[in-house]
Amino acid sequence: MTAVTGFSVDPNALARQAAGYDTVAGMLAAVQQRLSAAMAAYHGCWGDDEAGSLFGVKYQPNETNTVEQMGKGVTAVQNMAGVIHSWAQSYPDTDATLT
Repeated sequence: MTAVTGFSVDPNALARQAAGYDTVAGMLAAVQQRLSAAMAAYHGCWGDDEAGSLFGVKYQPNETNTVEQMGKGVTAVQNMAGVIHSWAQSYPDTDATLT
């Protein structure tokens, strides 16, 4: 346990929590992949008549944005996991330099 006046950290517990973020990132990535596959499978199902074309013009940008935003969410959670892993390691590393 690393301790500073008014502040303490359990690096092992912190590392265990980081693993949870890794799990969530993997789950989100799997959802994104399934969503992308489903959207690709049904792409254009609205047809190319006038009504279908009008629908497609409105739908496609939102479809693309949804997949892109999910990808950004996956990256954000992966980055959070990496930062927490780094924090967990930085405390014992810092302690080692002080002793």
